[in-house]
Parts: sequence; C-alpha cells; structure tokens
Amino acid sequence: MPPGTTVTGDVIKTAANMTEGGKVFSNIFFHKCLFEASQTDDTVVDAMAEFCEDFFSLMPPLQSTNLLYRDIAVYNVTQDRPMGTVDWPGLTAGEVTSTQVVPNGIAGLITADTGYSKSRPKKYLPGFTESNLEGNSIGSGLITALGTALGFWLADISLSSGNSLYSGTWSKTFATFRPLLSGIVRSYVAYQRRRKP
Repeated sequence: MPPGTTVTGDVIKTAANMTEGGKVFSNIFFHKCLFEASQTDDTVVDAMAEFCEDFFSLMPPLQSTNLLYRDIAVYNVTQDRPMGTVDWPGLTAGEVTSTQVVPNGIAGLITADTGYSKSRPKKYLPGFTESNLEGNSIGSGLITALGTALGFWLADISLSSGNSLYSGTWSKTFATFRPLLSGIVRSYVAYQRRRKP
C-alpha cells in the first residue's frame, strides 16, 4: 500500500477544533471507509473538512465572536497515523457581537444511538449567546441549527461513485466501530467542561 493511502475498512477520527475564551473545544467524529478503490489521504482529509463545515454551517450567526474556528485534524485509527491538519474551509468565528455571552461550557447537545446502551456519542455545540436560550431550554433557531447538524452527522459522506464513509463511534475497549442508527437534539441547555490549549 503506497504511503498516505486510505483503504476500505479503515476507521477515521476527525477532531473539529475551536477555541472560546482561551479554552479549547473539540468535537470528535468517527467514520469508517467503504471504498471500491483506495483513496489518498488528501482526498479523505478534504472530505472530512467539508463535513465539519457542513455540520457547523448554521452555527456562526448564533455564536459569539468569542468563538473561533481553529483547525481540523484527521487521524487514521486503523493504521495508527495522522493524515493531516487543515484550516476550516470557510468558517472562522461566531458572528454575534454581544455582551450577553453565556458562561463558558454552556452548549447545545446532540446525542446519537448505536444500539448499545453504553455507546451513545454526544456532540456539544458551544459559543451561543443568551438570545438563543429560553431559561434552561434551547431556542427555536438553535434547535433548527442543531437538527441540521444532526442530519449531516447521520448521513454518509460520498467521495465518489462507490467510495464513501459512514458515521459511527469507536470503542477503545473492544476495538470496535459501531455505526450510528439515529439521533436526537436535546431541548435543554447542556454543560461541558473545557480544557486549556
């Protein structure tokens, strides 16, 4: 197999990295390759960058300018090697200049189902302003944005005819990839701890 080549069956890990208030925020995605032909790393990395862009596409108009889109890092879990780190294709930062920034760690939440009770991956979406919240509930505009993100998360990613990636989660304990079956947008405010860069 030539260097920098991704093949069918490989599990891909993608980190969509952002910063907010000096803290790093990352959403981790896992996909499994279903290829008729091997693909270059660049092809897969570009596809994952576009996926991340689509996933977050409706977020910036609801997010504070304190939220910065940093980079996207892709790793081949099966081959145990990095594939590449790239800038976001178009997203750079939230678009709302507001003094009503919610406390660091407050987020919208999407949860997926794999059919295993202990394998329910979550995605926390950060950086929203108070205008997107109604008490402890998520406002309708944010619900719509999260629903769009969920749709992209559950959908296959097509690279070309016969070559696609499908979404799931990775169990380190069992070294097993588990495909996503469905998902739900949580209507309440969630909280996630952040780490320093």
